[in-house]
Amino acid sequence: MAVLRLIAFAVALALGSAAAAEPTADPPPAATMRPAPPDLPRLPSRLDDGTRVALPPMVVQHERPGADRRPMYIGAGLIALALVFWWNRRRRDRFDREDADSSDSPDR
Repeated sequence: MAVLRLIAFAVALALGSAAAAEPTADPPPAATMRPAPPDLPRLPSRLDDGTRVALPPMVVQHERPGADRRPMYIGAGLIALALVFWWNRRRRDRFDREDADSSDSPDR
């Protein structure tokens, strides 16, 4: 709808119509944060203690939450880290043995 208004405005502007130059809709009133004038009538407050309101109890059906798998993920991550550390230690020991064997050989 706004696109059609823009197109009509552009066409009217191109044809030179003075009526198209003026906006057709009234601008919204400017919002102010001034206090209300003192001559306005004072209305009684509408808040009460709520004794006349009687609502039935609301029953909310809760879905059973799914199983929390985060502890299993943490356990699997710890096992994976332990395996990586074990494998790294085993390789390091093997490299140390190979270095020790190569330094003991008379070829060097």
